[in-house]
Amino acid sequence: DMGIVPGGAHRNRCYLGDRIGFGEGVSLAMQDILSDPQTSGGLLLALGERDAEKYLRNLNDAGLEGVVIGTVTDRIPGKVVVL
Repeated sequence: DMGIVPGGAHRNRCYLGDRIGFGEGVSLAMQDILSDPQTSGGLLLALGERDAEKYLRNLNDAGLEGVVIGTVTDRIPGKVVVL
């Protein structure tokens, strides 16, 4: 929120260009966090629904935590939209 953003975050967002979009409810601070190169280490994993449920159970059993944050749709092929 203070606007302290590494230059790599801006480069990441420029690199993605029109392949990523943000909904109106996604603050600039959250967009910066999602583009931050310091957090780009395996944060997202795409799995089918059944596999995701099993994966989350396995994480829980290991004392770790994960959450489902979205779904894959065919509404905008080739584009990720964060809502």
